[in-house]
Amino acid sequence: MNTKKGADPQQQLKDLINQSNRILVACGKNAQLDLVAAILGLDTVLEDLGKAVNVVCSEKLPDEAKTLVGWEKIGKDLAKDFVITLTSAVGNVEKVSYFIEGEDLNLVIRPHPQAPPFSRDRIKYKEGGGDYDLIFVLGSQKLPDLGKLYKDEENIFSKTAIINIDKQKDNSYFGRINIVHPNASSLSEIVTRLFRGLGIKLNKDAATNLLLGLTWATDNFRSPNALAETFEAAAFCLRSGAQRLKTPLPLKKGPQEEISLLKEEETSLPPKNVQPKEDWLKPKIYQGGELI
Repeated sequence: MNTKKGADPQQQLKDLINQSNRILVACGKNAQLDLVAAILGLDTVLEDLGKAVNVVCSEKLPDEAKTLVGWEKIGKDLAKDFVITLTSAVGNVEKVSYFIEGEDLNLVIRPHPQAPPFSRDRIKYKEGGGDYDLIFVLGSQKLPDLGKLYKDEENIFSKTAIINIDKQKDNSYFGRINIVHPNASSLSEIVTRLFRGLGIKLNKDAATNLLLGLTWATDNFRSPNALAETFEAAAFCLRSGAQRLKTPLPLKKGPQEEISLLKEEETSLPPKNVQPKEDWLKPKIYQGGELI
């Protein structure tokens, strides 16, 4: 974890989370299953901490992402506030309330007894830009990798503290805090280890998503990039109540890789109709591991 000199990075991150009420979780390019699992795991835990979280991915989600809990809450664009303004209202309003009527939301503004009545021409509408206290960016080497999201909302990213979580070795370290681990098996592993290090509990949904991300990124833990830390992260998810899929996830490697692997295995088979050597059937004596 990279941060300012002299600062305890874990404590600094914990303070930023504790002090924030509205948090944006964003990703851009290469929205593979591991990345989607990581942002959903992060989102679910932050919501458990009482935070209002907006999750945005500017790229189309892969089909297998629908196996993840809460995938439908991921949006393509930033959720913006709808602001209703009542002009010259300060000092003239006694009470503001609302009530639900069917599927309609009704706002009730009661004027002060001494104030003139309100009229329609004093009401204005506008779209708010969405103010955030903290932004998590996952799986991006640099901010422009967020695509349209960053291009349209550059002002929000320039004025808000950013936590940069990535495993790419050429990451540009653009965050206030940079959690970049090139040797990690996956982003799901990094997020799991992050919460474990902060002493933050995973709920069942977060644990399930992160375990699925770990499983997919390591080809069911058969990949060489599955190290001791990877298995420790998986164990932490399981102890937190993670549910394992009954049907296997698709493997990371594509069909072309599978075909080439099959051909490689076929070429390693012994050739057919090969006659054994002349002395093959003659009696042999073995002694002390040596052939006599």
